[in-house]
Amino acid sequence: MKLSFIIPVYNAENYISRCLDSLLDQNIDDYEIICIDDGSSDNSKFVLEDYKKRYPQKIILKSQENQGIGPTRNTAFNYVSGEYTWFIDNDDCIRSNCLNEVINLLDQNNSDITNISYYKGFFTANPFEGKKIEQLTIRKINQDYAMYFYDDAPWSKIYRTDFLKKNKLFFENIFGEDTSVTFDLYSKTKKIFKIDQPLYAWFERKESFSHSVYSKKHFETFPVLLEVLKGQSEKADKSLKVFYENLMLRKADIYLPHFRNAEVTDELKLCRDECIRKSEEILNQLDTNLLYEIYMENKKETDNKLYQQEKRLVNKYENSLSWKFSMPVRLIGKLFR
Repeated sequence: MKLSFIIPVYNAENYISRCLDSLLDQNIDDYEIICIDDGSSDNSKFVLEDYKKRYPQKIILKSQENQGIGPTRNTAFNYVSGEYTWFIDNDDCIRSNCLNEVINLLDQNNSDITNISYYKGFFTANPFEGKKIEQLTIRKINQDYAMYFYDDAPWSKIYRTDFLKKNKLFFENIFGEDTSVTFDLYSKTKKIFKIDQPLYAWFERKESFSHSVYSKKHFETFPVLLEVLKGQSEKADKSLKVFYENLMLRKADIYLPHFRNAEVTDELKLCRDECIRKSEEILNQLDTNLLYEIYMENKKETDNKLYQQEKRLVNKYENSLSWKFSMPVRLIGKLFR
């Protein structure tokens, strides 16, 4: 088996058919689709059972009581037999007939992590339908670049399965489980690539968890996310340590102001206040001197590069004939100034 798709499914009866149809419309046969129904209360399970009957060799279907997207991904990963693993969200879809070329590129480059470009928005049909398939190009990207500039969504990457097993893939059941996994995996390999042509369509619906009213899970587990990132920071080398601490500060800067201003029930107020207190306590432990030290080192390096660039330009002009012939004029000009 070359590739395993993993789809956690929860209350997606309006979207899951579109998702599955895009995965089934491919130009290779040796892949599987692992669907875990995470205790859906709508008709998702019946839709999945219908697809399982029609595609028994392609679809692996399991059901469980509701546990959340992180634990559901963990459950699905136990059934993976593909050489590569691609996590798919149940309301998204991919480009038809792209897998053959994608797999060939991954094989040729011995990739551990391949970042996938994507479309984002609200759509009623697969936005790739009717569009000509472009020739795909892949390029290697620097690990530092990946850490700082690529997002933490699992679906925007295809992983080598052995790489995930070697690094004991595990999604925490917390708010921000994507962040706690993605960058840790980036830090474990230099074999990171990017396919520039969009292959994935991200359907951003308002009722998704990230757009929901803040819940107990948000408040109880956000400090856990910071602790996980802090633990990863302590195991990383100096340059990555700074990245993790910056990541913690960025996440806090995004969410803590929203938490403070959130309109919550009296029951959640204590939970919210405790979340803010714990988060600030963790952030106060960051090595801000180290952050400043690295900042100054980077600034010095940047200033030196600019100086060298300016020096090269001056040398270029000083060695040119026009510069030499104009020297008397410039000397007279200086005298008058």
